Amino acid sequence: MVPVSIRIRASIFCAFALLGATASAVEPSVGDYAAYSVNGTTEDALLLAQDPANSKFQIRRTRQGSPSVTADSWVSASQVQEGTQLQTNLLICRSLKGTVESVSVPAGTFTACRLQFVREGKTETTWIGHVPFGVIQSRTWESEAWVTRSLTQYRFGSAGSR
Repeated sequence: MVPVSIRIRASIFCAFALLGATASAVEPSVGDYAAYSVNGTTEDALLLAQDPANSKFQIRRTRQGSPSVTADSWVSASQVQEGTQLQTNLLICRSLKGTVESVSVPAGTFTACRLQFVREGKTETTWIGHVPFGVIQSRTWESEAWVTRSLTQYRFGSAGSR
């Protein structure tokens, strides 16, 4: 089982599912990569492979630290695709009670859709945009503490910049 600290939050996937419902298709690519600063550590995700017959993608997630943890897992296409479809999603952001705004992180400044979710009585915030895996920044409540993930670097895979 993948530790909670390197799993992308379920609330983020809910955001992607909502946003993807009316978005035009933008396919993720093998080689898509994103790295995050997470409360003083580094986490990254790399799209390794695609299984079109089963609509799945293989993702490697690594958390640096002592010890470092790496886990490969297959996820459904819906958990990867929707995050990359923000070009259209920015148009529907407000209808999902989100806010279109500029967000600055170490990887740059992006136009993003800020979405908020209440979980365990805490208001979590995720900024999604046109980057691999869709998450630019998030602030979530995990294991009785606030966790902030900020994008530090990214690259698009074999399909190039979208």
